[in-house]
Amino acid sequence: MPRRPTWRISAAGLLGLTLLVLAGNRLGAQGQLASMKDLTDEHFKVYIRFGNLVSGQAQPNAGDKEVMEKETKYLILRFHAGKPDEVQKFQRDFRDVVTRAVNLPKDRNNSEFLREVGPVLAARFKEVLDLPFNANKHPIVNVAPLLADAARLKSPALGDYLADVVASKDGHDVIKLFAARGLREFFPAACVSEIDEPLEMKKLQRKQTDLKRVNALVGFIERKVPDGMSQPEADGWRYLRREALASLAQAQVPAVYVSKGKPIEGPVAPLLLRVLAKNMTPEPGLGERLEAAIGICGVKFNEKFRPLTEYNPEPGLYLVGRFLVDFANEYNKDTPNIRVKRAPLLPWRIESRRLELAVKDFANHAKGSAIEKLARELESLAQPVLKVTGEGRGNQPDKLPALRQFANTLRPKMPPDAKGVPLFKTIKGPEIVLDPPAAAEPEEKE
Repeated sequence: MPRRPTWRISAAGLLGLTLLVLAGNRLGAQGQLASMKDLTDEHFKVYIRFGNLVSGQAQPNAGDKEVMEKETKYLILRFHAGKPDEVQKFQRDFRDVVTRAVNLPKDRNNSEFLREVGPVLAARFKEVLDLPFNANKHPIVNVAPLLADAARLKSPALGDYLADVVASKDGHDVIKLFAARGLREFFPAACVSEIDEPLEMKKLQRKQTDLKRVNALVGFIERKVPDGMSQPEADGWRYLRREALASLAQAQVPAVYVSKGKPIEGPVAPLLLRVLAKNMTPEPGLGERLEAAIGICGVKFNEKFRPLTEYNPEPGLYLVGRFLVDFANEYNKDTPNIRVKRAPLLPWRIESRRLELAVKDFANHAKGSAIEKLARELESLAQPVLKVTGEGRGNQPDKLPALRQFANTLRPKMPPDAKGVPLFKTIKGPEIVLDPPAAAEPEEKE
């Protein structure tokens, strides 16, 4: 399914993050975790062996735990010990190690090294990122982005650490932002069930692992909004939620655990649909709803596995269709900004292409199901509209009315007294409210 590029940051997101953290020009750290001289001296003793482990030219043995300890200290702790003007070099060095580790020749294998280095690397991140934030802004703000890079190693221990960071009640949101971004490397999740038989140990372990990661993101997205937020602060809040939604959207399952007579666990689709329906405070912005739409389009529901066939895709089809209309309308409003070369609301070309691929995924997942014809028609009507929004040359009014009219027909039928649509066909689960009252926007502070 289409993945979100991680190099972009919106103007609103940048402003919100500026309000979240003001990184100083000096280190401002209390004490030192280690001296730069000691870190460098130990690095020169082990870097050749560590490089061979990274590249798969050597396999780890009992003595290599010390090698990993020393080199990960060099890679991470020097952000605390070094000079501010060296930060970019430190980040490049770390990313170079990750790139070498994940881009191996076919005849090499470093899986055992990645498994063993994960807990060591997590401990190094913890040493820096658990420091008091105000006194250590500079090292923390520069180490935190490396969490998303480290996630590319796909070490289970790092995945657990990232989930712990996101779920923690402590820790700065800047740290949680990059931990949430890193979690997308550990998806898709698996949907498990005890409908037909008890879970075997392997599936039970997978359930617990995926639940930890999904629940961390869900909890982060659903956090209680602080009182008295200004509009820029609300935009920063939306930016943080969008990053977490972009990760949750990669789960590709309606929920992690689904069984009759028991509540579902790891509610992926219910939260994504709630965002699509704008049923949150502050009301989700277009970027958040875009990530939720892509996530719903990626949910697999037409496979032989019974819990997936129990999933009801109709609310998702309707809300995705409605979002596509909103997306095109916002593009039409934003085109004057494009013409005068102002910053656009969204990078329309990229996001339009991602939506094209997502809607195609939805239609493919619907193959052979009761909604296949509707999903194919939605794809057919959406493609010409998204082609226009992707070109950035103004709008074509004749394309949008047909999509709008069809999207309205997709609304699931409900009894007059029903508050929502069941998410599952026969399994008891959450009901999806399609048209909740609009959430109140935060007032601007004077």
